Amino acid sequence: GLLAGLALVASVPPSGNGGLIWRYLLRSPWLAARITWGFATRAFERDVELCKELFFEEDLPDEEAEKYMRLMVENCPKGTRLLDLRRLSASLPVPAVGDASRPPPVLVLGGDADVIVDREALEETAAAHG
Repeated sequence: GLLAGLALVASVPPSGNGGLIWRYLLRSPWLAARITWGFATRAFERDVELCKELFFEEDLPDEEAEKYMRLMVENCPKGTRLLDLRRLSASLPVPAVGDASRPPPVLVLGGDADVIVDREALEETAAAHG
């Protein structure tokens, strides 16, 4: 086949981010609100503390975080909806590609301190890919 293998890093599970959202709402409503605000308004592109909270270690120097913020702005065109849940939900579950009887090996990776994609989401993604 064309695909020898696949590596998914901090990937939202094939079923979508609904489970993530509910877990965060139950675990930490304030964090859920910060994540939603950060993505819906793209505030992480303007607020260095929020950007570090969502994507990096909080002790990352501001100058380094600001460098990554500029890259995010440059590489995500204005108008891109980062939380278009209705559109995302309509495209789920994601169908298998290629020969389902012989899927490529999949490596699922994530960080233990990731604020966006939690361990349960990584386990769901791994289980979906065998």
